Amino acid sequence: MKHREMFEYLLGVSSEFKKEYEKARLKLDFGREVVELRKEKGISQEELANRVGTRRTNISRIERGDQNLTIATMHKLASALGGKLFITIRGRYAALVPREYREFVDKLAREESKDPETVVKDLLVEAIEQRMRKQINAPLRTWFPSAL
Repeated sequence: MKHREMFEYLLGVSSEFKKEYEKARLKLDFGREVVELRKEKGISQEELANRVGTRRTNISRIERGDQNLTIATMHKLASALGGKLFITIRGRYAALVPREYREFVDKLAREESKDPETVVKDLLVEAIEQRMRKQINAPLRTWFPSAL
């Protein structure tokens, strides 16, 4: 059995494993994002540590998801990487969706039996695809306006 298959199996059969994974997932996701941004910016762990005011070993633990973080440390990391930190009780979608649209998103989520994050993701993908189709067709309209 491969690692991924074993992981999926344990998530399905062991409520204790699933509970522990859910607790660790936040740290793992945050660490993965730190690694991605750090590499995109071409910054070493040492350089990031200097910017944040910590040691390289702490950055390594953060990136592996082995470090409990304060909100202040998370904010320092986000700033050092040129990002922003969003913390919300309503879910990740609340950081992206203006307050006046959240009620509508929540209504769609109930109607479609989905969580609000999935609804927002679906709407975003739909809007991007629509914009892409529009841009792809734009050059054709200038050359063959009657064909479209």
